[in-house]
Amino acid sequence: MVSNVSSHGLNRFNMDWFVVDGPYAKVKNECTGVFHDELEKMHKTQKAACAQAREQLADKLSKEQIEYLSSTYDPENMSYSEYRSFLDDLCKFGYFAEEDKPNVSCGVGSGNLMMIPVSYYAQCGASFSPTSYVPGQTKFLSNSGNVLSWTKHLSTYGTYNPLTGRFEKTEQALLFERLQDALQQIRD
Repeated sequence: MVSNVSSHGLNRFNMDWFVVDGPYAKVKNECTGVFHDELEKMHKTQKAACAQAREQLADKLSKEQIEYLSSTYDPENMSYSEYRSFLDDLCKFGYFAEEDKPNVSCGVGSGNLMMIPVSYYAQCGASFSPTSYVPGQTKFLSNSGNVLSWTKHLSTYGTYNPLTGRFEKTEQALLFERLQDALQQIRD
């Protein structure tokens, strides 16, 4: 689904660039270049906003915050709405950036509906570490509520860096690693 406004309301797509068919839209062939240029600008804006927000994050959770989270959430048995609430709490505590929530399967909507704004889709071309990629386990619902296991799996994703000749963790994997650290703290 294509939104006329990104989640932050900063960028607008020109709806003349699309052929709309009900709730779906496809970019017109003659507009793909301008659409991709605008999308690239949106990615740069998002990346800058996320980087700025991450600079302000707390390095660790306090003992009181850990006690609250452990009494409220079960890392091995969470519904999607509980997961969203967990992320909200981490943002309130200054441990996770609000801007990063869409990058960890916390889109807009309610219940089990996940509608991630188009500005948050990762850019194509990334490859996965052959040891970490298991098809079908990138969505929240694939984990049967075990968020600790799910974040552990997704924290291993990497892209191949031709300069170093090795796989390196993706930015998204680092976010899932941060979530896994928080979940591990409340489990222990």
